[in-house]
Amino acid sequence: MSGRPSYLKGFLYSTAIMMVGYGFYKYTVPNRDEFVATLPEEVKQQLVQHKDEQRRRNQYILDQIRQNAASDRPAWDVRVYPTASDDAAAAAQPSQSQSS
Repeated sequence: MSGRPSYLKGFLYSTAIMMVGYGFYKYTVPNRDEFVATLPEEVKQQLVQHKDEQRRRNQYILDQIRQNAASDRPAWDVRVYPTASDDAAAAAQPSQSQSS
């Protein structure tokens, strides 16, 4: 039965093609550190600021999840708790009086 397809041969050829593609990828695409090293200094500073802000946002969300998980309320009754940074921001803003 010489007309029968060789699955092993097809598997080996497809694996070889994928490995060559992966090798080209690793050779041509720089990693994150190499890419950041080529950027101008002000863009690097923006990246650091963005990373710090994202870390603060993630920590805020994690704190809210922990506080809601520790409460006795059901899971669908989610509340946003004020944090110390929220209190400081509210104190820094001038109070607005409503006139009728």
